Amino acid sequence: GQIVEGLARAYQETGNSSYLTAAERGANWLVSVQAADGTWPSDYGGFAHAYHARIARGLLKLWQVDGNNAYMTAATKNLTWVLTQQQANGWFNNNGINNTGENSAPLTHTIAYATRGILESGALLGEERYIAGARAAGKVSATPHPAHAHDADGAGNGRDRVRRAGRALLSSVPLSRG
Repeated sequence: GQIVEGLARAYQETGNSSYLTAAERGANWLVSVQAADGTWPSDYGGFAHAYHARIARGLLKLWQVDGNNAYMTAATKNLTWVLTQQQANGWFNNNGINNTGENSAPLTHTIAYATRGILESGALLGEERYIAGARAAGKVSATPHPAHAHDADGAGNGRDRVRRAGRALLSSVPLSRG
């Protein structure tokens, strides 16, 4: 998704149609391998990931350039699935890289990918439900994930590190419309 977005931007900046052709080839492949529920479970051991919202954003960026509604449809299917993974407290299930379980510990960058993916996609589409999901994720990111409640030594030092990372992420997510 990120390469699709980059190629679409390169086309916009240069007018070189080879960038657009490459972006469309990548996007067409993503559409072709997307599961019926909107996920892309073909990477990292066959697990679907909430952070694939970042892929959806790339498809939407290309959709804005070439108007192919298949990209918008695939993106919204994924974003809708991502919101089904959001817990009431804002955390996303299936957002860890190794997904040993539905709630494996996410990394700061997977939290950011999921949050920014739905936030920026929501802004592109004018869809408040995606923006609201990003706000909820941003708020909860200021508190540690239960899996990070303590370091391996049990001293609890991980809490502050995760809280600081969450605050940094939170600062990039608008919590109110203004």
